[in-house]
Amino acid sequence: MRFSRIGWTGLVAAGLWACGPKSGSGKDGGNTSSGGGPASCTLPATITSDMELTTACPVWHVGSSGTTVAGNGNPMLKIDPGVTVAVDKGGFLSAGTSAPGGIQAVGVPGKLITFTSSAAIPAPGDWAGVALGDQTLATSTIAFAKFDFASGLAGSGGQTSNEDGYSYDEPAGALIVYGGTGSVSLVLHDLEFANNAGNGLVYDNFKAGFATGSGNLKVDDVGTGYEPFVIAANQASTLPVTISGPAGTAVDLINGQGGSTGSGGGTAGVALTQTWPSIPLPYLADGSVVGAGNGIQIEGAGQSTATLTIAAPNTIEFKSGGSLDLDPNGSGQAVLLAIGTPTAPIVFTSASANPVTGAWSGFTLNTPSSGGNQLGSTQLIGVTIDWAGDGSISYAADKGVIGIASGAASDGPVIKGCTIENYPQGTYGIVYDPNFVTPPAGGYDTPANTFLPLGSLTVGTGS
Repeated sequence: MRFSRIGWTGLVAAGLWACGPKSGSGKDGGNTSSGGGPASCTLPATITSDMELTTACPVWHVGSSGTTVAGNGNPMLKIDPGVTVAVDKGGFLSAGTSAPGGIQAVGVPGKLITFTSSAAIPAPGDWAGVALGDQTLATSTIAFAKFDFASGLAGSGGQTSNEDGYSYDEPAGALIVYGGTGSVSLVLHDLEFANNAGNGLVYDNFKAGFATGSGNLKVDDVGTGYEPFVIAANQASTLPVTISGPAGTAVDLINGQGGSTGSGGGTAGVALTQTWPSIPLPYLADGSVVGAGNGIQIEGAGQSTATLTIAAPNTIEFKSGGSLDLDPNGSGQAVLLAIGTPTAPIVFTSASANPVTGAWSGFTLNTPSSGGNQLGSTQLIGVTIDWAGDGSISYAADKGVIGIASGAASDGPVIKGCTIENYPQGTYGIVYDPNFVTPPAGGYDTPANTFLPLGSLTVGTGS
């Protein structure tokens, strides 16, 4: 379940989220209450000048039509430690969506800022959440805060197009940071998410991620089918390592707003050189639409090379049909480095709780179409590849878990000390064209690697 971007920015444009500037919006707060509290403690629909929420009001109230911080004067909403912001059903708090604006909500230990439902008996999904758009002021930050009973737009469905023309569904979350044409890099730390109907924290921006200083992010629970964290794969290197989520959940990698078919398309695209940190949750290769399961593509933008290094230990999960596709256009602008050890393993596996052989596709490692030995820089050393080989990767008549596709003569990638296991009968661990691909010293077959399938133990080299 998911909702389209129109749930956040389209509703603003339609006047459903931001009703336009109102007299009295800003510090003077001259508005009547819409039902949740006295007028002096109720936020206006649009905040167009700086405003501060203090503990003079026990609870600050947001109506069902929501509150947007945006205007030509670069308004900032400051929320003091210990403040509670209670939101009516269907309401939201946003900044930087239709015009520049920001939120500085910084609590302190023992005096958290709380964003929650205004209902007497609250329930998950009572309100939409907090959204920070691509015009959010760079000085915005949220820290020592808690988000309760949000993600209310989860499951409303629909699709729209981002600024680069690619269709996607934006994932529902209690806190969403997004950007298509703009880059939004914010410090978010010491946050807790509980009783929400969708994802926890969503960073949906192909061009920017978490700022230095982010971390200590805790998600207590998520809605069925959702994840505690969602981030564009191109920004996964910015993930803080101090994150936690419920058992059986993962960090969901998507393409993100501002990505395009040339840098990921229907998969989670990686177009920048980066290192994915070792984190306590698995990475879930989910593609540009949450739930699509189309995997990961690695290829540099323009004339640059994208080198993806996966730190150890780590686990990367793939949904049915998912794959890792290196240099899909044969540009010679992609390198993958995944080097594990017995004590710090890197595992590529199925996202299924009950996997079967061929639960996902595997790896396609492409040689440059114009020649060159860029592929020889790729290294898979000491990794485990589990439950792959659905038959979609092949050379000639041979199906494999890893396929080395040849467009021109090239040195092959370094693949050694790996365990490839639980793949279907009749499928090989590695397939390639020996007329074009030159394996490294030691080759790919045993004892260079260990093959533990239900079928063959050998490397297929085609015919």
